[in-house]
Amino acid sequence: MTGDSGSAIKAKHNRLIFYFWAYTPADWQKRPIGRALADENYRKLNRRIAGITVYADGNRFAWSVHGLWVWLTSAAFENGTPGGTAEEIRDGVLDGLVIATKRTPFD
Repeated sequence: MTGDSGSAIKAKHNRLIFYFWAYTPADWQKRPIGRALADENYRKLNRRIAGITVYADGNRFAWSVHGLWVWLTSAAFENGTPGGTAEEIRDGVLDGLVIATKRTPFD
């Protein structure tokens, strides 16, 4: 972890810089994440990660675990330096973060 934005954790993996945040929506049991994200043009990735369905809108990734809705996005640029793209995140750190959220208990 390299810091936070006030609402997200800022992290770095090699040259990728990304923001990662999660929360429990008030209506998560009544309105599944897939339905909510479909309204915002998110689509399922072609594969599941550790049994979890991950959604993407071309810039951000989202998934649900332990009653939390989790988001991940590239910082794009950090002080004028490219921080990576959504494609690089998908191919570089996405699997590890999804697996980590699944393995980390949340109360």
